[in-house]
Amino acid sequence: MLASLLAAIAIPAFANPYDDGMKRVRLLSNSPDVRLLPFGKSGAGRPIPAYVVSDFSVDPANKARVLVIAGQHGDEYNPVKSILTLSRQLAAGYRDDLIRRCAIIVVPMANPDGIAVRSRFNADGTDINRDWLDRHTCEARFVHSIIKAWRPQAIIDLHEWTGPSRVPANGVELPQCNRSAQSRAMASLSGRISRATGLAVAREVGGNTSLLHRRYSQMGYASYLIETARGEDYAVKSHAYMRAVEQVAESLAADTRLRSALSPSSAAFSLAGVISYLEPVAIGPLADPESSAVAMLAMAVAAYCLMMWVLKPLAVKGEPTWSHRFRKCSIDWDIDLHPFLKKHTLEPLTSRSWMHRRLRVRYAAPRPAKPAPMSL
Repeated sequence: MLASLLAAIAIPAFANPYDDGMKRVRLLSNSPDVRLLPFGKSGAGRPIPAYVVSDFSVDPANKARVLVIAGQHGDEYNPVKSILTLSRQLAAGYRDDLIRRCAIIVVPMANPDGIAVRSRFNADGTDINRDWLDRHTCEARFVHSIIKAWRPQAIIDLHEWTGPSRVPANGVELPQCNRSAQSRAMASLSGRISRATGLAVAREVGGNTSLLHRRYSQMGYASYLIETARGEDYAVKSHAYMRAVEQVAESLAADTRLRSALSPSSAAFSLAGVISYLEPVAIGPLADPESSAVAMLAMAVAAYCLMMWVLKPLAVKGEPTWSHRFRKCSIDWDIDLHPFLKKHTLEPLTSRSWMHRRLRVRYAAPRPAKPAPMSL
């Protein structure tokens, strides 16, 4: 009995990591610097969250666009926690200079069904990170819709090794691409990521082209795979993920020419397609939540007064009723006038309230005398 009680106490509040992640996303949505995008749907029907972190008071026309994806493999939860932590820090003012110049689009849990049960695969038993050629899974199709709408100038895919690796375990993979200018720009940025994070640069030499970062690099996007070693401390992993995202965003924000060189396909971006998620915040007295609340309260009071002015004279009363405000003074309104124009007049109390029985006895009108008996 005692052992089972101790085990129950040891269970965390969110034994399901997906539920923990969704709670963090809900908390993020309260920030003025975070806006939720339409969620996707996993194979088992779980929502796939997505959101944008940016300073929405700044004109979005010239902002850099960085897409961060985590949680393709449900048994790799450290990248998910790290990007949610970085999002919270950015929303709290950690790097105001960065979010003023960048729109950071985040899909923190690309595989909700796998994360919920700590599985590498989705509910259909598919490894999502092997499905980017044909996109049979609904998870891959949702992420592709995000890429198609936002046309990011850089894509960062966060992973961690859960077994032995054939390449440097703490590394950033530089995939092959079809354009020499793009290849040089991507190599330059991967060097900056390496210096900022301590991750080794690993160049792709052949291999499976159905992985997300390899597939989209061939499609004209600068796409990087960030991986950390098995058994590495979470603080080390988190630092690597977060600094990689910051470094990419800093580089794109500072150099507008680098953006097109990195991702030629990003030139097809249409601001009109996503402007509803990036519109600047209105500036004025109503932008202040306290001012807005006061204005709404004043409007509600005015509407109530107008309604009472119109409706109260129309009320049908079976018998004269006493004002709640002046009941103890035995004062009521003149029935012939409008409530706002009536004068107070003294009248005898006729209330049937039990609480005013003493007043009724005190001020009750004298009873009429009984007639004298008639003599025969």
